[in-house]
Amino acid sequence: MKKIFTFWMMALWSVVSLGQNAEIILSTSFINMSVGQLESFTAKITQCYPNDQHEFYIQTGDTDIIDIHVSQVNYDESYCEIYGLKPGSAIIEIASSKGPYAVCEVWVDYVDVESISVTPYIELEVGESQSISIDYTPSDATNKTVLYHVEDNGTDVISVKNWGLVIGKNPGTATIIVRACSGYEARCEVVVRGPLSPIIGSGKIHISGTVFFDENENGIQDGEEYGLPQQKLLILPDSVYAQTDNAGKYSFSCGEETVYQIIPQLSDNWKLTTETTSNGLKSGALPMTEVSLGKTNVSGIDFGVKNIKDERKPEISIISLEAGRCFEFIPITLFIKNNGSIIEQGSIQLNLFPEMSIVSTSQEYDSISVDKKTLYWNVNVRPFERVYIKLIARMPDFRFMRDTLESVVSYKDAEVVLSSDTTNVVMRCSFDPNDKTVFPMGVTEENLVLMNEPLSYTIRFQNTGNDYAKNVVVIDTLSSALDLETFEVVAASHNLKTNYTSDGVVEFRFDDIMLLDSTTNEPESHGFVKYRIKAKRDLPDNTVVENTAHIFFDYNPAVVTNTTMNTMTYTILKNEESTAIEIPYDATVKLYPNPVSDYAVLEFDNAGNDLFQLTISDVTGKVVYTMQTSGNNFVVGKGLAKGVYLYSLKNTQTNQVYRNSFLVE
Repeated sequence: MKKIFTFWMMALWSVVSLGQNAEIILSTSFINMSVGQLESFTAKITQCYPNDQHEFYIQTGDTDIIDIHVSQVNYDESYCEIYGLKPGSAIIEIASSKGPYAVCEVWVDYVDVESISVTPYIELEVGESQSISIDYTPSDATNKTVLYHVEDNGTDVISVKNWGLVIGKNPGTATIIVRACSGYEARCEVVVRGPLSPIIGSGKIHISGTVFFDENENGIQDGEEYGLPQQKLLILPDSVYAQTDNAGKYSFSCGEETVYQIIPQLSDNWKLTTETTSNGLKSGALPMTEVSLGKTNVSGIDFGVKNIKDERKPEISIISLEAGRCFEFIPITLFIKNNGSIIEQGSIQLNLFPEMSIVSTSQEYDSISVDKKTLYWNVNVRPFERVYIKLIARMPDFRFMRDTLESVVSYKDAEVVLSSDTTNVVMRCSFDPNDKTVFPMGVTEENLVLMNEPLSYTIRFQNTGNDYAKNVVVIDTLSSALDLETFEVVAASHNLKTNYTSDGVVEFRFDDIMLLDSTTNEPESHGFVKYRIKAKRDLPDNTVVENTAHIFFDYNPAVVTNTTMNTMTYTILKNEESTAIEIPYDATVKLYPNPVSDYAVLEFDNAGNDLFQLTISDVTGKVVYTMQTSGNNFVVGKGLAKGVYLYSLKNTQTNQVYRNSFLVE
């Protein structure tokens, strides 16, 4: 017997008057839908008057196949929602007790899942959770029930709720198999991390202490005696070096129940004053402390040091934290480091590129020139202390595009310059905020640098996310051609701890840096570390030194910088490029069309069939390709990504060089 399911209409539907030719009009009389899908139709009564009485109802006898819900839209119109419960066919009847009648037929189909894709990778901290996102093909599949299975020993690392919520339990890795009822499956790899731990030193026990300036040489850090930054300590038997942070503190992660030797690496002008550490451990005849570990952390392994003689050794530096972009603001940092043994009392002088202007400074200057391009700060810097001054400068307009803008900073005692440094900002159209530079860059295309000249590397980073970064770690693997004995951190934007291994893996740790994101505060979203190092002795001539850094913002994957390259040599001969003759821009060189959509032709005069070399580079200076011809044209632009490119056309017989740019759209 057919089951009747009746909805009695409310309000004006219960008492209405119908004309003789009244009818019920449906928006559709047939609906094809899937299980789990929601569809709808409207029913409208014609010739409907308020004074006549009748009963109006909508019903279906197939309540196991569909579920319906009716709502009144107007006195002469109703809206019906239909939800598919299982495959089959159903009839919906729409009728009036005094005449009009209509039918809507519904077919409900079952749509199989043909494939699924899920979040491929999830990274969590212990205690964090994240849901797995699933995409079904086809999107209107009806049975979207899935099962979650954690492979092997992954259940110790994570747990998964039946609605796909993944919870980190312990550090480690796990694989989740997501399987649909139709048999199709997909995999999700999960990494769970504990608190951000050192990459160098994998043990659970920590040795920590302070290296301090022991003014009264009593072996104890008294009230006014301060910690010394960037002091190097050798830790044996691991052959790992640790360097102190801005407060003179160091720490190292090591194994259990092992005897460690900690040896401060003092220069000839300094001596150790500590005979007994604060925990009672004796330092030996050498400036060394021997630590026997149990199963608990050991702290207070402190070293007092004092200078043997007075020495002046100031060092001034300047770093621009961004590549220059036309008419935009650029952060610049000045810092002076006192490498000597007495207090430095002098002045910092900044000579800004004439077309740049200062917007703000972190420390008010003591005087400024009339044209506001030269600024002065008076400073007092204790031994091994660093003083930082942060500035915001505004770049000039497009007329200086591709130009190198030079600014010079110097440290003076009276009128005697004791140290100076230069920054060269290249005006560019675009840039990567995370990069690595080396000074000197070198000469010729091989970037030749003399063997005895130190290489200064600067690694810049920027938080371009949408929240602050709590910790930043920079991992830099040095070339085997570099001498670790000469490694020295010059400066950093924030408090820094440095550890490195004997095989050249350097870890720069900015713990609790709380680096703001660029959308919240662009100038404060930047950071950097600068260090220098020399090449090893007796290297083969023309040894290539390459360097790439990896930057980690909290638990995010590494941001990989560009790779710097220098060729270390014992002699640099006068090269052709140094005697190159610049051709004026109105010379007979034509590139058309410009902008380039597919390709362009570069034409030039070459009546003597000389050998011409064309070098194409992007706006960062990276060479894209080079070509040579004895003809009078090149085809350029084909296969290049959109952007601005620079080209250099050189006559190798006359050394004449023509430079210009083109745009690929």
